Parts: sequence; C-alpha cells; structure tokens
Amino acid sequence: MNSLQTTNTERSVNRVFNYLNTSTRNAYQTAFNQFVEITGQGAETATAGDISMYLENLEARNYSAASINQRIAGISKVFGIYESMGLRTGNPVKQLKQVKRITRKTVYTGNTGLTMDQVKTVAYSKLKVAIVVKTLAATGLRISELIGIRLSDCRDPGDGFIHAKITGKGQKERTVYIAAALFQEIRETYAGAVYLFESAAGNQLSRQNLYKQIVGAFTKLTGRETHPHELRHFYATQQYQNGLDLKGLSQQLGHSSTAITANYYIHSAPEPCKAALAI
Repeated sequence: MNSLQTTNTERSVNRVFNYLNTSTRNAYQTAFNQFVEITGQGAETATAGDISMYLENLEARNYSAASINQRIAGISKVFGIYESMGLRTGNPVKQLKQVKRITRKTVYTGNTGLTMDQVKTVAYSKLKVAIVVKTLAATGLRISELIGIRLSDCRDPGDGFIHAKITGKGQKERTVYIAAALFQEIRETYAGAVYLFESAAGNQLSRQNLYKQIVGAFTKLTGRETHPHELRHFYATQQYQNGLDLKGLSQQLGHSSTAITANYYIHSAPEPCKAALAI
C-alpha cells in the first residue's frame, strides 16, 4: 500500500482523515506521500529504519529544521491512525524516538524584527489583504486557522469582543477574541455567508494565495519580505511585552504546553491580560 488513495482499506482511513481540516489533512498527506516516494514503503510496512532513511534524505536536500519536524509530525500522525485502526503494530516514528533524537533543534528569539509601524503600514493600506494582515497580527492566528473560521463559530457575548471557536493543530479547540470593531471591518470587506473570510465565489480562501498576497504586500509597502507566520510571532511578542504571562500566551497561541511557548519567550512577565492586541 503506497499512498493514502482509494483501496478498500484506505477508504476507511480516509474517512478518519476527513475529520481533519483541509490544510492539516493536505499537510499530512503531502509528507506521507513524499515518505513513500523516498523509501518505497507504505503505512503498513514501514519500519524505524525507513524513518531514519527519510530523515537523512530530507537533510541531504537541505530542508530546514522546522520543515523536517513538520514532516516527521505529519507521517507520525498517519502511522498513528493506521495503528489505532489495527492496520499495523506500533508507530515507527515513536519507535525510532526511543533510541535516538529525531526532531531537529530550531532556534527562536521571540522577536521577528517586524515593527508596529511596518505592520500598520500594511494593515491600514487600501489592499484587500490588509484586513487579513490586521487580523493575523491582532489575534496570533495561523493562516490555516483564520481561513477555517465559520460564522457559526463566532458569538457576541457583549463584552466588546467576538468569541471565535478555533480548531487548531491536533484538533485542539480554543477561543480567540476578535475586537468587535475589527470583526465588523472583516464582515464589510468579505461579507461571507459561511466563512468569516470567504471568496467572492463563496469558497474558503486559499492559504497559498493569501501567503503570496501577504508577502507581496509587505515587500511592496515596506520593502521587507515577510513570512506570514511572522505576524503570529509579532502578536506573541507584543502580548508578552504587554503583560500576558507564559500560560496565557500558550493558551492563546494554541500550543500544547507552556514548554513549547518557552522556546520562544523564556523571561518572566507580569499578570495575564485577556484582550486581543490593538493594531
């Protein structure tokens, strides 16, 4: 079995995958199909040795540490699903982790170099993507999370914020607070019927297209080529400096533990604050 395609067994597996959001499912499938291409092994036959071969191949191709970690996490999820369905015994990624460290060390400083002025230059421009930039910078959302917000996930309890239910990595749910005024701007700009951010054709926005638009906007208006994920770090840095503690920051970013957040922000901070970042 060489990929997550349409054999009888894999139809059952794909039913499980259909519970994942589209971007997460696509990321797992892309990583797994690459693994199959490199090793020649499928989800039911792969061993820890094949995982090691895959890692060596990625490193030989000069993949970044973050990219390698994302792909390892993706294929591990696939093996985990097969294991939980009784289609294989053991997860080869976890088996390899028992004898050697396979995640690659990434270094974060907690400061992307993005300034408030640079963010505002784009966020208050006349470009349509400006409202997306403003929302990412004000909430710390990942692009995949932002485009997945449905109007049915949003409620207004009357506290000045729209409470949006977000399903993040690992299907973990959390609440993100969008200032009511910002929410109104979004509705006036996109006027979606199902999704908060929706195309003119009524479809969910494309992650890839948004990525290109954001990079293009920052390059054009600030002269700085900015990865959209930097807006998430910008949000976290600003909130941390404004007094949001490590636990609160971890919850707002949707991290599974404060230890992950501490890799970015390791200093002490005052009492936590709830408000979304004002941009």
